[in-house]
Amino acid sequence: LPTPLIEPHLQLKPLIEEPMVLVGPVRSGFDPARPVSLEQVAKLPLILSRRPNSARIIVEHALEAIGLVPSVVVETNSTLVDELVSRGVAYSGLPSCYVAGLRNDLEYTPIRGLWISWNIARLRALPLAPAAQHMVSLIRELAGKRNDWPLWADRKLRQSLRPKPRGR
Repeated sequence: LPTPLIEPHLQLKPLIEEPMVLVGPVRSGFDPARPVSLEQVAKLPLILSRRPNSARIIVEHALEAIGLVPSVVVETNSTLVDELVSRGVAYSGLPSCYVAGLRNDLEYTPIRGLWISWNIARLRALPLAPAAQHMVSLIRELAGKRNDWPLWADRKLRQSLRPKPRGR
Protein backbone atom coordinates (compact mmCIF):
# COMPACT_ATOMS: atom_id res chain seq x y z
CA LEU A 1 0.00 0.00 0.00
CA PRO A 2 1.18 3.53 -0.64
CA THR A 3 0.96 6.27 1.94
CA PRO A 4 -0.58 8.57 3.03
CA LEU A 5 -2.98 6.17 4.68
CA ILE A 6 -4.63 6.60 8.05
CA GLU A 7 -6.46 3.49 9.14
CA PRO A 8 -6.41 2.53 12.83
CA HIS A 9 -7.18 -1.12 12.13
CA LEU A 10 -4.10 -1.58 9.94
CA GLN A 11 -0.49 -2.05 10.91
CA LEU A 12 1.87 -0.65 8.25
CA LYS A 13 5.42 -1.86 7.73
CA PRO A 14 7.60 0.26 5.41
CA LEU A 15 8.68 -1.51 2.24
CA ILE A 16 10.35 1.06 -0.03
CA GLU A 17 10.33 4.78 -0.76
CA GLU A 18 10.67 6.21 -4.23
CA PRO A 19 10.47 9.65 -5.82
CA MET A 20 7.46 10.92 -7.68
CA VAL A 21 8.05 11.87 -11.32
CA LEU A 22 6.42 14.24 -13.77
CA VAL A 23 5.47 12.40 -16.97
CA GLY A 24 4.92 14.17 -20.28
CA PRO A 25 4.83 13.51 -24.02
CA VAL A 26 8.07 12.97 -25.96
CA ARG A 27 8.71 16.62 -26.79
CA SER A 28 8.42 17.74 -23.15
CA GLY A 29 12.16 18.20 -22.84
CA PHE A 30 12.14 16.25 -19.57
CA ASP A 31 15.46 14.83 -18.47
CA PRO A 32 15.69 12.36 -15.56
CA ALA A 33 18.90 14.12 -14.52
CA ARG A 34 17.11 17.49 -14.11
CA PRO A 35 14.34 17.38 -11.47
CA VAL A 36 11.51 19.92 -11.61
CA SER A 37 10.15 21.93 -8.68
CA LEU A 38 6.64 21.79 -7.28
CA GLU A 39 6.18 25.35 -8.53
CA GLN A 40 6.87 24.15 -12.07
CA VAL A 41 4.38 21.29 -11.64
CA ALA A 42 1.69 23.74 -10.46
CA LYS A 43 2.00 25.72 -13.71
CA LEU A 44 1.20 22.70 -15.89
CA PRO A 45 -2.16 21.16 -16.82
CA LEU A 46 -2.36 17.81 -15.02
CA ILE A 47 -4.04 14.45 -15.52
CA LEU A 48 -4.55 12.82 -12.14
CA SER A 49 -6.29 9.67 -11.07
CA ARG A 50 -9.52 10.03 -9.14
CA ARG A 51 -9.44 10.31 -5.37
CA PRO A 52 -8.53 8.47 -3.19
CA ASN A 53 -5.54 7.59 -5.39
CA SER A 54 -2.40 8.01 -3.28
CA ALA A 55 -0.29 9.60 -6.02
CA ARG A 56 -2.95 12.25 -6.51
CA ILE A 57 -3.19 12.93 -2.78
CA ILE A 58 0.59 13.29 -2.51
CA VAL A 59 0.75 15.77 -5.40
CA GLU A 60 -2.23 17.78 -4.10
CA HIS A 61 -0.97 17.92 -0.51
CA ALA A 62 2.56 18.92 -1.56
CA LEU A 63 1.23 21.78 -3.68
CA GLU A 64 -1.24 22.90 -1.02
CA ALA A 65 1.59 22.93 1.56
CA ILE A 66 3.31 25.69 -0.43
CA GLY A 67 0.11 27.59 -1.16
CA LEU A 68 -0.49 26.25 -4.68
CA VAL A 69 -3.32 24.32 -6.27
CA PRO A 70 -2.87 21.74 -9.03
CA SER A 71 -4.41 22.54 -12.40
CA VAL A 72 -6.27 19.26 -12.93
CA VAL A 73 -7.72 19.20 -16.44
CA VAL A 74 -8.57 15.48 -16.53
CA GLU A 75 -9.53 13.02 -13.80
CA THR A 76 -9.37 9.41 -14.92
CA ASN A 77 -8.53 5.91 -13.82
CA SER A 78 -4.85 4.99 -13.78
CA THR A 79 -4.98 2.89 -16.94
CA LEU A 80 -5.72 5.86 -19.21
CA VAL A 81 -3.08 8.27 -17.91
CA ASP A 82 -0.23 7.24 -20.24
CA GLU A 83 -2.47 7.35 -23.32
CA LEU A 84 -3.72 10.85 -22.53
CA VAL A 85 -0.23 12.10 -21.66
CA SER A 86 1.26 10.67 -24.87
CA ARG A 87 -1.40 12.54 -26.88
CA GLY A 88 -0.26 15.79 -25.27
CA VAL A 89 -3.50 16.40 -23.34
CA ALA A 90 -1.58 17.23 -20.14
CA TYR A 91 1.12 15.96 -17.76
CA SER A 92 0.90 13.64 -14.76
CA GLY A 93 2.62 13.16 -11.41
CA LEU A 94 3.24 9.46 -10.76
CA PRO A 95 5.43 7.16 -8.65
CA SER A 96 8.76 6.51 -10.34
CA CYS A 97 8.03 2.77 -10.62
CA TYR A 98 5.59 3.84 -13.33
CA VAL A 99 8.47 4.80 -15.62
CA ALA A 100 9.67 1.19 -15.79
CA GLY A 101 6.90 0.40 -18.25
CA LEU A 102 6.99 3.69 -20.13
CA ARG A 103 6.29 3.64 -23.78
CA ASN A 104 8.80 5.39 -26.01
CA ASP A 105 6.33 8.25 -26.60
CA LEU A 106 6.63 9.53 -23.01
CA GLU A 107 9.32 11.36 -21.03
CA TYR A 108 9.75 11.90 -17.30
CA THR A 109 11.70 13.82 -14.71
CA PRO A 110 11.73 13.62 -10.89
CA ILE A 111 9.68 16.11 -8.89
CA ARG A 112 12.19 17.57 -6.43
CA GLY A 113 11.50 16.57 -2.83
CA LEU A 114 8.35 14.54 -3.57
CA TRP A 115 8.39 10.90 -2.45
CA ILE A 116 5.91 8.07 -2.03
CA SER A 117 6.23 5.36 0.60
CA TRP A 118 5.03 1.84 -0.11
CA ASN A 119 4.02 -0.31 2.84
CA ILE A 120 2.88 -3.80 3.64
CA ALA A 121 -0.38 -3.64 5.58
CA ARG A 122 -2.10 -6.14 7.80
CA LEU A 123 -4.96 -6.08 10.28
CA ARG A 124 -3.63 -5.23 13.74
CA ALA A 125 -6.02 -7.58 15.54
CA LEU A 126 -5.12 -10.71 13.57
CA PRO A 127 -1.80 -12.55 13.45
CA LEU A 128 -0.44 -13.46 10.03
CA ALA A 129 -0.74 -17.08 8.98
CA PRO A 130 2.59 -18.82 8.20
CA ALA A 131 1.93 -18.60 4.45
CA ALA A 132 1.28 -14.83 4.74
CA GLN A 133 4.44 -14.40 6.85
CA HIS A 134 6.43 -16.15 4.12
CA MET A 135 4.85 -13.96 1.43
CA VAL A 136 5.76 -10.81 3.38
CA SER A 137 9.35 -12.05 3.67
CA LEU A 138 9.53 -12.68 -0.08
CA ILE A 139 8.11 -9.25 -0.92
CA ARG A 140 10.56 -7.52 1.44
CA GLU A 141 13.46 -9.51 -0.04
CA LEU A 142 12.50 -8.60 -3.62
CA ALA A 143 12.00 -4.92 -2.76
CA GLY A 144 15.37 -4.88 -1.02
CA LYS A 145 17.18 -5.77 -4.25
CA ARG A 146 17.50 -2.18 -5.41
CA ASN A 147 19.07 -3.12 -8.74
CA ASP A 148 15.85 -4.88 -9.70
CA TRP A 149 13.56 -2.02 -8.65
CA PRO A 150 12.49 -0.03 -11.74
CA LEU A 151 13.68 3.31 -10.38
CA TRP A 152 17.18 2.13 -9.64
CA ALA A 153 17.59 0.58 -13.09
CA ASP A 154 17.60 4.10 -14.61
CA ARG A 155 21.11 5.39 -13.92
CA LYS A 156 20.35 8.94 -15.05
CA LEU A 157 17.37 9.22 -12.71
CA ARG A 158 19.23 7.58 -9.83
CA GLN A 159 22.14 10.02 -10.13
CA SER A 160 19.90 13.07 -10.17
CA LEU A 161 18.24 12.32 -6.85
CA ARG A 162 19.44 13.85 -3.66
CA PRO A 163 19.20 11.62 -0.61
CA LYS A 164 15.80 11.84 1.03
CA PRO A 165 15.91 14.17 4.07
CA ARG A 166 15.70 12.42 7.43
CA GLY A 167 12.44 12.65 9.29
CA ARG A 168 10.17 12.59 6.20
